[in-house]
Amino acid sequence: MNTPENRHDPLSKRLGIKPGHTVVLHNVPTTVFGTLGSEARQALLQQTPGKGADMLITFQTDAKELDETFDSLKGQIATHGALWIAWPKIIMGIKTDLKSAVVRNIAKKHGLSEVNNTEIEYSYAALKFVYKVQDR
Repeated sequence: MNTPENRHDPLSKRLGIKPGHTVVLHNVPTTVFGTLGSEARQALLQQTPGKGADMLITFQTDAKELDETFDSLKGQIATHGALWIAWPKIIMGIKTDLKSAVVRNIAKKHGLSEVNNTEIEYSYAALKFVYKVQDR
C-alpha cells in the first residue's frame, strides 16, 4: 500500500506504470494527463477499449454505473494486469456516491482483490485491483 513516505513519488511510479506497458485510460480528467510522469511517456497510453492491457485506469462517480460496467473494464486487462478505480474526493465538489468501501465491495463482487491505494492530485482517491492468484 502507498504510505505517506511515497505519496510524493511521481504518479506513474505510484500507479506502477512501466516503460512498455499498455495502459488504457478511461474517463481520465485532462488535468491528470500532465501528472503521469516520464514512465507514462514510455508506455503505450490508449483511450480506446482493448484486451490484454497491463493496466486500466478509470475515473468514476457513480456506484451503479461502476457496477454495471465493471466486467467490461475488467475484461480489458490481462490476467496479470491491474485495474485502478479513482473517484473524486469530497473537496472536489463533484457529486459521487463512491467511497473506498463501496468500490471494494463492487470489485469483490466481480472477483478482483485490492492490492494498493493512492491519491491522485490530492483530489482523487484510487484503489488498485488485480485478479485473484487462482484466476491468473
